[in-house]
Amino acid sequence: MRRRKQKEDSEDDEEDEYESQDFQHLEMKEHNLSRPLWVLPNGHIFLEATSQFYRETTDFLIAIAEPVSRPRYIHEYKLTSQSMLSAVSIGRTFNDIMSALNLLSKNKIDEGLVRKIEEWTTRQGRLKLVLRENQYYLESPDQYLLHTLQQNPTIKEAVDRANLSLGEGENAIETVQVTTKAESLFQTLRSTIQQLSESFPNVPTTDPLHPYTDDVEIQREKAEYDAQASLIQQEQAQIDDDEFIIDEQIITFSVRIHQEYVDKVRQACETENHPALQEYDFIKDYTLPNLGIELRATSTLREHQEKALGKMFGGGRAHSGLIVLPCGAGKTLVGITAASTVKKGCIVVCNSNTSVEQWRHEFKVWSTIEDDRIISFTSKSKSNLPDSCVLITTYSILTFSQKRAQDSQLVIDQIKSRDWGLIVFDEVHALPANNFRRVNEVIRANCKLGLTATLVREDKLIKDLTFLIGPKLYEANWQDLQDKNFLARVQCVELLCPMSGEFYAKSLMERKRKQLLYSVLNPNKIQACEYLIRFHQARHDHILVFCDNIFSLKYYAGLFNTVPIYGGTPYNDRMAAINAFNQAEGTSTLFLSQIGDTSFDLPDANVLIQVSSHFGSRRQEAQRLGRILRPKQTGGEFNAFFYTLVSRDTSEMAFSAKRRSFLINQGYSYYSVDTFYNIPLIRSTPDIQSFAPQMHMQDPAERRKLLVMVISANEEEALEEKVGDEGSMQAERAERKTYITHGDGRREQIVPSSFQALGGGLMGRAKAAAPKRTHAPLFEQRNRQLKKERLLQADLRRQNK
Repeated sequence: MRRRKQKEDSEDDEEDEYESQDFQHLEMKEHNLSRPLWVLPNGHIFLEATSQFYRETTDFLIAIAEPVSRPRYIHEYKLTSQSMLSAVSIGRTFNDIMSALNLLSKNKIDEGLVRKIEEWTTRQGRLKLVLRENQYYLESPDQYLLHTLQQNPTIKEAVDRANLSLGEGENAIETVQVTTKAESLFQTLRSTIQQLSESFPNVPTTDPLHPYTDDVEIQREKAEYDAQASLIQQEQAQIDDDEFIIDEQIITFSVRIHQEYVDKVRQACETENHPALQEYDFIKDYTLPNLGIELRATSTLREHQEKALGKMFGGGRAHSGLIVLPCGAGKTLVGITAASTVKKGCIVVCNSNTSVEQWRHEFKVWSTIEDDRIISFTSKSKSNLPDSCVLITTYSILTFSQKRAQDSQLVIDQIKSRDWGLIVFDEVHALPANNFRRVNEVIRANCKLGLTATLVREDKLIKDLTFLIGPKLYEANWQDLQDKNFLARVQCVELLCPMSGEFYAKSLMERKRKQLLYSVLNPNKIQACEYLIRFHQARHDHILVFCDNIFSLKYYAGLFNTVPIYGGTPYNDRMAAINAFNQAEGTSTLFLSQIGDTSFDLPDANVLIQVSSHFGSRRQEAQRLGRILRPKQTGGEFNAFFYTLVSRDTSEMAFSAKRRSFLINQGYSYYSVDTFYNIPLIRSTPDIQSFAPQMHMQDPAERRKLLVMVISANEEEALEEKVGDEGSMQAERAERKTYITHGDGRREQIVPSSFQALGGGLMGRAKAAAPKRTHAPLFEQRNRQLKKERLLQADLRRQNK
């Protein structure tokens, strides 16, 4: 079974080559123009976005398939084992899925695909992970399935460890009676059938716009669905008339597993083709104390937020899983609403101290929770936990593996000693990292909710979230939210900047790491960036400039006499600059490194200029676009602008093509231009020459000076900033190491280079006294080359003088 699972995963990873496949043999249904879907034998589904049933069909496809690409007119989805797990987790059955596909498909569905869907749906949903009285259990109505799974070495070890910790012998399968409401037996099927039957064409046969609605086959199918919906309605009405809910006793079997093995066990179950779903009957949980939290009366959920939460709390239980909403679409409010619904102890895990403070503020704004029930746990904030609370912390704080301070260890012990109703993972795409995934070993939570805008990682570990958290419950369509004015209307532009001749020639002599520095500080790119800033400043826009390389970031910020914000910027200075940016009435410009990709709340930003980035990271491209996606009050076709500056004939071009692929799949279009005068917004502006003041890099002497500076830079300065969690213990220690205490008690912040200039303490003096090393011939040759370069730099400096 494991080999079959691995084969299916490899098939999911492969991209279909449509050029080599022929679908002419598909048997079309009669009068297929009324139907919105093409269902192909390889599991791909194409949706016509112009169909009158687009809205209802989209909601159905999101529940059963993975979105692949959703441009303006044709959307592509794919049926996978993971998408079927998501469908089963929210109550969809094989009959539900096939009935809807047969109703909506233009073509007759391939029998092989039908068998595959049946196999996926029947073997999933039979296994659940539950938390009862501080112990984890695998639960299933199939006793033989539990016996079979215990043959897996990982699951067997987890069971043995659980019994050993309790001082018990060989584990016996326990029998549990679970009470389910009869109402839930009808709810999902009824809503599915009603939604599809009501959305089916029901107009007069004489209507010229709908010439196919009198087709006998279509009307017969509609009548069948109406009859089923009516029958279910009658059964439900009978239950309601009796003024009580019929309860049914279902016998289930369970085995105990050790907490440290939870993630490994879920991964092993997935490998055995029986994924374990995690559900929480929070209404009947009387063991955990209730949390006094409600949404404020002024808190209003938007349609996409209600749909996401409806998937999470379907059937009266809380389902663990992932909710994917674009930046600015209200992920924080979704998390707060989930906590207000469960009303048990809740943990929110963020990626930085800044996010912790923002979540704390949002809980106060949107909910009625008391201030003393919101606890922040960071390197600078540690306090005892009340019996039930909302705890907001960071990934690194929870997974710190070295010796902790006494007050930190006390809080961690309190976290470990109790069960939590809900844990919310903000920016959940970070969880699969080797260190962060250990959060599940620290916290016992009945329900897990992952929130992100970009369910993508370049290392392909994003699939691990299925067993770390759960299946994807909901994913919003970016373009639909933009059309409803829930997101800003963004124009994306890729500006190709030709490399300056002297910079390009010199970059060819450098290593790849150093070549990136020449691309970022390309004089033509600097001119383009400056022109865009001047142009949008004249429009009184709020501008963000992103640059991952700190050496270059400082140079760009220096041209505008602005303080850059990066990892080394003190927290107070950082927040002061952000507050000034948000409160500025006119134009304002902020220069940021990659620490600004997430966490910072910049609702007024409407222009983003990207001069350098993290290689081909699709996630970073989407995160940065999210900085300007907050809805804007201004009108026009576009009210936000995203520019990415790329140096021609460099590695940046390949990286840029990969980076924008994710956004293109979300429906965004990129204008690719070779000069800023061809940018649509600038071209449509009258008298554009008035926006072109005397700019930098027009004087050859200034270019040569910049070239000398780049040549003099070492390879370390050409590297990108390494951004860790600013709320971590390591960050706190690193901060202490950047200060030196003088004899008079005065503390001075220093950088590594100045520390070395002071001798670097005992180690520095020891290194200074050490004999000079001799180098191998290869390095001697390199040293001679460096000496020649220094002589060239000296000649250039003399020419400038």
